[in-house]
Amino acid sequence: MQAGSLSVDVPATCTDVGTVQNGIRKGTITTLVDLIPFVSAVTNTVDTHSGDDGETDTGGDDRYRERIREYGNLLSTAGPRAAYVALAMGANADVADVSVETDAKEDGTVNIAPLMVGGRLPTEDELAEVRRACSQEDAVPMLDKVVVKVSHSGAVCGGNQVLHNCAGGSCRD
Repeated sequence: MQAGSLSVDVPATCTDVGTVQNGIRKGTITTLVDLIPFVSAVTNTVDTHSGDDGETDTGGDDRYRERIREYGNLLSTAGPRAAYVALAMGANADVADVSVETDAKEDGTVNIAPLMVGGRLPTEDELAEVRRACSQEDAVPMLDKVVVKVSHSGAVCGGNQVLHNCAGGSCRD
């Protein structure tokens, strides 16, 4: 604290993991748990935010491991299928699988179809997230036209519709 100052802003981190403590209004937190000499009062100067629940319960650690395995595929910008899979899976924690195909009718077009956790089809907002992730200027070859859409076909693995692979399994389309 600067000499002569009567207050100081310091960062604070919640001890509860996740989103459960997000949205506590500015000025609501006023209890100092560990007493500090010469500190007479505390308060939060902004609404609480940025808590994150992480990977979904349905994919959990296996999904996280799969994304780690896919990370190396992001390092090439030559347009490999695996790079598009890694980008799409990283766009939204609920993307369970991704089909990536080149369009035989239109040169340079890459069709990407995500499948969500539980085998459900993606919403328009989820498709937009995948589209943004797979269209990044620094991640996509200049000549690739990326099309993200809903797929209505796919292989079946363990009772779930699967487009590209099965995390932890041996299914392939």
